[in-house]
Amino acid sequence: NRAVERTYPPGSAFKAITAAAALAAGMAAPADEVPAPRTLRLPGTDVRLRNFGGRPCGDGTPPLAQAFLLSCNTAFARLGLRLGAARLREQAEAFGFGDAELTVPLPVARSVFPAEPDRPQTALAAIGQYDVRATPLAIAMISAAIGNGGTLMRPYLVQEVRLADGTLIEEARPTVYGTPVDPVVAGRLAAMMVMVTAPGGTGARAAIPGVRVAAKTGTAENAADGEDHAVCTAFAPADDPVAAVGVVVEHGGSGGRVAAPIARAILEALL
Repeated sequence: NRAVERTYPPGSAFKAITAAAALAAGMAAPADEVPAPRTLRLPGTDVRLRNFGGRPCGDGTPPLAQAFLLSCNTAFARLGLRLGAARLREQAEAFGFGDAELTVPLPVARSVFPAEPDRPQTALAAIGQYDVRATPLAIAMISAAIGNGGTLMRPYLVQEVRLADGTLIEEARPTVYGTPVDPVVAGRLAAMMVMVTAPGGTGARAAIPGVRVAAKTGTAENAADGEDHAVCTAFAPADDPVAAVGVVVEHGGSGGRVAAPIARAILEALL
């Protein structure tokens, strides 16, 4: 069951967690400008990190919300360096990363943020690369928490168990799993994710006419064979969510091109 038993690099979908950490730390508000150069030299190396396609991000100092909309690698790598590995790990674990005991009740593979990354590795981890790994369930839980005002509920697989005659013998009871962010930060993240599905955003193909959809896509480099995974986390309706989804298409390529339409189709079916 790949949704709960396998982990994948989340790519830019992890930027929702990096953004959450930056907002919670008061490091940047959605309207604050953030440096987003065309390339960023990773500390202590000659390696230059580039934005997708080698493109610039706006004028090089876009507001945080625009850097999120455009999925600027250099902006979020810089934020990750400012935050540091400890704060990034703490924020990721608040969303459920690192929990080896999670069950639904099937056992769920542990999503991970690397234990002791150096500074260049921290920059890569902040954009969901290096050794960051997440189950598709964990990718859905990012949106579930943000859409629920910052409160993450414990996931479960079976809603109820009934006998053949319809007698109810067991029913799941919703319980709080954690509070990754406060309601203010959740609201700001939700607004930023809605912008992602607007025309020009990386998640525009997740948009549903007449419904405000919040999303973050990712195109995750896969060192195993070089073929990127397509990733998307989304929830809708943004103002009163009823569903959150996590999509991973193994070796699918662009998250915006491949995973976002799948997220849209799932949300349309649920709505």
